Amino acid sequence: MDVDRNDLRAHYKRKRIEVDDRADKTRRICARIAQFLRTQPIGTIAAYRSTRGEVDLSQLFQDLPDQTWALPVTTNPGQMHFRSWQWGDPLTLGEYDIEVPQARSPIIDPDQLVIMLIPLVAYDQDGTRLGTGGGYYDRYLANLDPTTPRVGIGFNCQLAEQALPSAAWDVRLTHALTEVSAFEFSTD
Repeated sequence: MDVDRNDLRAHYKRKRIEVDDRADKTRRICARIAQFLRTQPIGTIAAYRSTRGEVDLSQLFQDLPDQTWALPVTTNPGQMHFRSWQWGDPLTLGEYDIEVPQARSPIIDPDQLVIMLIPLVAYDQDGTRLGTGGGYYDRYLANLDPTTPRVGIGFNCQLAEQALPSAAWDVRLTHALTEVSAFEFSTD
């Protein structure tokens, strides 16, 4: 059965926006992420500033104020890089109305990242992720060390009922964290 990726995207974006008890679920997700990070190497972590119903990581940033984060900055044509950021550093409004580090913040090379936290539209039991459709993360992930954990962050309602369609360029997740579950996917 052919499933249109845009229809799936619209369906799961609606589910993500309509999450009930958002504050409580977000708090539980941030606690689960912090617990996961304690088991990982210390270093710069790629994260994101939430938009359009994504899980808000502000509590995680506040709870780990000394952690160096790397936040995405999109550029034309369809490229993305990450800039260094710490809780309390000023942000500016970037493309798509997403908060980004200021231009003077250092660009982080992919090989400097120890973990990548990725916002999700949807994900499935095999680690296939559905993003917003711009391909920014897939292009970036193609240059990331394949051993770097790629951790999808979302609400449990974003788990697809069936396998998501996948294209040759899609890079699978190694983990997904929600308010109720922690998944680890086989990378074979």
